[in-house]
Amino acid sequence: MKRKYWIILIILALLAIGLGLFLLFRPSVHHAEIIDPRTLHASPAHKSMIVGAWHNEGHLFYRFFEDGTGYTWDLAEDVSEKEALPFQWEAFDKAVMISHKMRLKGIVPRYYLIDVINDYDFRFHDTYNTYTLERVRDSL
Repeated sequence: MKRKYWIILIILALLAIGLGLFLLFRPSVHHAEIIDPRTLHASPAHKSMIVGAWHNEGHLFYRFFEDGTGYTWDLAEDVSEKEALPFQWEAFDKAVMISHKMRLKGIVPRYYLIDVINDYDFRFHDTYNTYTLERVRDSL
């Protein structure tokens, strides 16, 4: 009878060790940041700083207008400013919402958390990517 208890105890100990090793070495899971639009507040200061043309490494361009519209184009994909995709945007205290208008149909709103915004740099991120833009000084 004692032998049966020892076998059960050893099996439970091995299971506990296995579970501990699994939890210790499991791959970390990236949890999406949830942005609740109800917690955001309009930010005129951010809006005035965002207005203008921005680029990422000289090929991805964003042009934000004061009326909350804009368009984006990517020279790397052979898309010029004349063929740019329109969007609407709104600045908040800690985020910017960009609603991309798709060519076929529909609008896709995306919320991005603002990391840096100043006269030269505009960095924001979502769950999947971080975008770093520099202000365009020359007219395009």
